Amino acid sequence: MSQTVSPFSVVEALPAWIGAVCAVIGLRTWQHQLHYKENYELARRLLRAAYKYRDAINQARFPFSYRSEHSDEDKPTYQSTEQESWSRRFEAVNASKRELGAELLEAEVVLGRRFINELQALFECDKDLYGCILEHLDSIGDASEPELITKEARIARRKIMFARLDYQDEFSQRVSRALEAFEQEIRPMLGYKKPVKAMRSSKR
Repeated sequence: MSQTVSPFSVVEALPAWIGAVCAVIGLRTWQHQLHYKENYELARRLLRAAYKYRDAINQARFPFSYRSEHSDEDKPTYQSTEQESWSRRFEAVNASKRELGAELLEAEVVLGRRFINELQALFECDKDLYGCILEHLDSIGDASEPELITKEARIARRKIMFARLDYQDEFSQRVSRALEAFEQEIRPMLGYKKPVKAMRSSKR
């Protein structure tokens, strides 16, 4: 004999089915919110660390420095004084770079390497600045190379080593531009709309 399903049994089972559907929808909503929150916090930390790294590079190029005092017995050379001064300037740069590196490592696990690639321009700014400092220290040493002590070489280094007070010099602007691509990628994760220009370029 075939069993017929009565309308009353369907009505009785309906609340259970509705409850199951609501539970599934609620679970997926919770998972989506948790995923969004985790990505949001990661993006926020990444952007904050990138800004700290940018600011540390700019501050290292501040045109005035405070050199430590030495006793007359020490009699430091100009080269050792400059080396100590630039070493102190770069302490904040290295610390912020390590912080950014830690956040990038977590982002690589969750989101891949795309943010690392977007920050290469900023890393290059750091590399070029450090290279100029090494050339400067070599140029004031006892065995300095002739090409490092020319007037043209000194002028070229100073344009990178020292910023203008308003930070509107060419290298400062290069540091600022180095973050543009990274910001365009990270800000949509923080709830900002991607710029139209960036959206168009991404479709190409």
